[in-house]
Formats: sequence, C-alpha cells, structure tokens
Amino acid sequence: MYLPPNVLYTFLISLGSGVLGAMLGLEGGTIMVPLLIFLLQVPIHIASGARARR
Repeated sequence: MYLPPNVLYTFLISLGSGVLGAMLGLEGGTIMVPLLIFLLQVPIHIASGARARR
C-alpha cells in the first residue's frame, strides 16, 4: 500500500511527540503543533486543530 510522504511524516511526528510528551509530562500537541507548522508547512489554523481535545 502506498502512502503519501506527508502522511508518513505526520504519523512519525505524532508518534514521537506523544512519546516525548509522555516522558516530559507535557501534552503531545505542545510538541506536535510547532513541528507540523515548521517542518511540514501546515497552516496554523489546521495544525492547532491537531491539539484539540475530545
């Protein structure tokens, strides 16, 4: 199955930020949102939606 590169990068960023956030006692979104904005050029209003709680 083929996945676009951005999907794979987004998955790796979310996995890494979740692990790092758990080790540091932070939310994963605190790490993930800036990485999405600066590394993948995701617009801020979309990247901040990744931090929304359910």
